[in-house]
Amino acid sequence: MSASVKEKVSGSGFDLSRSNGEKLTVEEKADVVKRGQEVVNSVQIQRMSEVIALLDQDILTDEQKIYYITIDRLDEDWIEDKLRYQMLQAFLETVRDINNRIRHVKVILALRDDLVVRTFRMTRNPGYQSEKYKALYLNITWSRDELEKMLDLRISAMIKRQFTSEPLTLREILPESTSKLDYVKYFLDRTLLRPRDAIMFFNECIKKSEGRRRISREALVDAEIIYSNNRLDALSDEWVSDYPNLRDYAMILQQMPKNFKIFEVKEKIDERCVAVFARKKHTSDDLLHNLAVDKYAANEYDLAYDLISVLFKTGVVGLKRYSGQSVKWSFLGEEIPDSDISDDTYVEVHPAFYKALGL
Repeated sequence: MSASVKEKVSGSGFDLSRSNGEKLTVEEKADVVKRGQEVVNSVQIQRMSEVIALLDQDILTDEQKIYYITIDRLDEDWIEDKLRYQMLQAFLETVRDINNRIRHVKVILALRDDLVVRTFRMTRNPGYQSEKYKALYLNITWSRDELEKMLDLRISAMIKRQFTSEPLTLREILPESTSKLDYVKYFLDRTLLRPRDAIMFFNECIKKSEGRRRISREALVDAEIIYSNNRLDALSDEWVSDYPNLRDYAMILQQMPKNFKIFEVKEKIDERCVAVFARKKHTSDDLLHNLAVDKYAANEYDLAYDLISVLFKTGVVGLKRYSGQSVKWSFLGEEIPDSDISDDTYVEVHPAFYKALGL
C-alpha cells in the first residue's frame, strides 16, 4: 500500500522526498491526502471483495440455508473515539455490500439511533444520501403489552423460584389500581418503552419492597426517585459524545411545568441557559455549547428553541406543533425539524424524568 500511495502522489507532480526544507502548501497537502485516501479506499475495496468471495465460495456455501451474522455492543469502548465513526461507516458499507451480493446471508448491526446519526455526521462526504441507508433500517420497538408480558415472565420465574409455585403478574405486584389511576400504566409511562428501562424501574421497586408480597405506593414513589435520576444519568451517558453537559441542560427545566408552550417560559429558559454556559468550560465537542458561543458572540441570547431541540432529540421532552396533533417522541422514531419549533410549540416533559427534575 505504501508503494501505491507514493506512486499515486508522485504521479501528480509532487516530490515527497524534498530535502531542502521546502514545505507543501495547504492546497498541495489537501491534494496529497485526497490521492492517498483514494489508494487506501481502493485497497480496502479489493480486500473486502476477497472476504465476500471467501464467505460465499468457501464458508457459507449452502444456498438453501439462511445465515445470520449479528454484531452488537458497538457503542462500547472497543476502539478509540477518533477511529470509531470511520469504522462504523465502514461496517455499514460492508453490511450493505454483503447483503446485496450474498442473498442467503444477512449481516445485522445493532446500533442505537444516536450512534447512527453521529456516524453519518462525522463521516459525511459530498455525495452522502441518507435515503440509501434508511432502506437498511429495521427499528426495534416494544409495545406496552409486550413490556408488561416480559415483566410478568420475569416476576413469575423469580417468585416461583423463591416463594411459591403460583405465578404472579406485574399488575398483582404493583399497588392496586383505582378508577382514577392504573398503576401498570403509571409504571410503563415512566419508561421510554424499552426493556432496560422497565427492568431498571422494577428492580428499584423490588429493593424498596424487600420482604413484602406487594409493592406499596410509598415504595413505588421512593423507587421512582432513584430510577428517574439513574435514567437521566444513563441518557446523559448515551449522548456524551454530542452533549457532554446534557444533564445540566435537562436541569434547566427543573421545577418548570410538566408541559408548556415555549413562549410561556422562553425568557426563563434563556436566562438559565446563560447561567449554565457561564459556569461551564467550553469544549468543542459539545454541539449546543458551540452554538451558544457563536450566538453570544453576536449578542444573541435566544437559545430556548435550540435547547428544546436538543432535549427532544435526546428523549427528555416530546413536542407537538399544533393542537389536535399527538405528542411526538424521538425514541419512537418520530421527527420534528428544528425549523418547525416556534413560540407556539407545545412541550411535554417525559414522565421518566419528573422526579429528577423536581416536577
